[in-house]
Amino acid sequence: MTKIIEKIEKKPDGTYFAQCHDGFFSGKGSTAEFAKLDMEQQMLDFRLAAHREHIDYPEFLDKDYRIVYEGELPASRGRDVVNPDYLNWKIPVSIIAILALIMIFLCQC
Repeated sequence: MTKIIEKIEKKPDGTYFAQCHDGFFSGKGSTAEFAKLDMEQQMLDFRLAAHREHIDYPEFLDKDYRIVYEGELPASRGRDVVNPDYLNWKIPVSIIAILALIMIFLCQC
């Protein structure tokens, strides 16, 4: 299983920015969780587009991988602190791929 290290930081405008340390994928959102989900959606979208266009993409996207949160979020008035253990979760890529195929099938009907 591939471990992807992700850093989430809060920007001055109040939005959160999630980025893999290699900088290839990123996401943003109004909360740390939304930024994380946006990055995961970017990863899935990129993989599907790469398949469709027959271009190379990172091999780990076809396997099981785990996104690991790293770093600290700057706290603002104590309410923006996020438990890092809550953000460490495993994504079963096969389930995401099956859901994507179901969505593609339903859109074609």
